[in-house]
Amino acid sequence: MASTSLSLKHVQKQRIQVPETMSVTLTEEEDQICALLDEYTKRVKEKDGVSTSCRVAGGWVRDKVNRQCYVRLSYQL
Repeated sequence: MASTSLSLKHVQKQRIQVPETMSVTLTEEEDQICALLDEYTKRVKEKDGVSTSCRVAGGWVRDKVNRQCYVRLSYQL
């Protein structure tokens, strides 16, 4: 099998301008889901003494940061 080598030495690099402050605007439904997750973590800590956190990640976050409208939200617990 022949191998191919690729060099990126001559590719011109462009810096991405990162804004000073970043924000994400949640819909009412998204805000309710986040509030529910926050309430859950507080209740588990009070009831069972377990300190935990819920994080939102993945394609939904990417789309929100890029300000794209996406109606599907997947989650895992």
